[in-house]
Amino acid sequence: MKPLTRNILLASMGLLLAAALITLVSISNRSRKDVLCNGVKISVSSDSLGVLTEKDIQDFMTLHVTPSTHKPIADINLTEIESQLSEMPLVATVECYIDNKDYLCVEVSEMIPMMHVYGGNHDYCVDIDAHQMPTPSKLREGVATVDGTNVSLQFATGDLFDLISYIHQNGWSHEFTEFRVGAGNKVSMRSNLYGYWVAFGVPEGIARKFDKLARFRKSVPDHTKYKEINLDYYGQVICK
Repeated sequence: MKPLTRNILLASMGLLLAAALITLVSISNRSRKDVLCNGVKISVSSDSLGVLTEKDIQDFMTLHVTPSTHKPIADINLTEIESQLSEMPLVATVECYIDNKDYLCVEVSEMIPMMHVYGGNHDYCVDIDAHQMPTPSKLREGVATVDGTNVSLQFATGDLFDLISYIHQNGWSHEFTEFRVGAGNKVSMRSNLYGYWVAFGVPEGIARKFDKLARFRKSVPDHTKYKEINLDYYGQVICK
């Protein structure tokens, strides 16, 4: 076969293949637009509090989200649904997708509280990402409680959050879960192990102060006789 003839033949075959591919894509897109959503599957993260239920999500979607069942999949706006569900109290994250059986899948995780601030005019929680959240109907064990009479939201989600985060991350959370905040944002925390209060002062030099507390306890075995251990002063521990 002459080169010119072979080139013309190859070019013709390429055009035929391209046309076939375009036709297949067109048919696929047209058929996909005709596919209807078979329903909604909802799941709530197992790491969550267990306050939100699948029924809660379904009820919220019934009131605030355009129904998806029997709606063309191509017309379902997943981003919009995620945005709407994100407005639901206690919801931390939402992910929506269409599975291989043409169901709308909604996966939700709850906000996880780190501290509960109460007292005065306060009753709210701060979650593990330092965001304010409503107080849920039940709190998991180990959530810090904070007398909120003198606590601003800025302090609760800032320096106080840093202190309680350090406590959780460094093995002190079994001992310190009850906190009070006094004038000048000075923090006191009660030892669940020994019953006395530790006057921590403002939440700065956090690692240094906990190291000082540990060294003090090691050097003073009968520290349990005191009612208060004061760490607020640099280089010394004052006991009452």
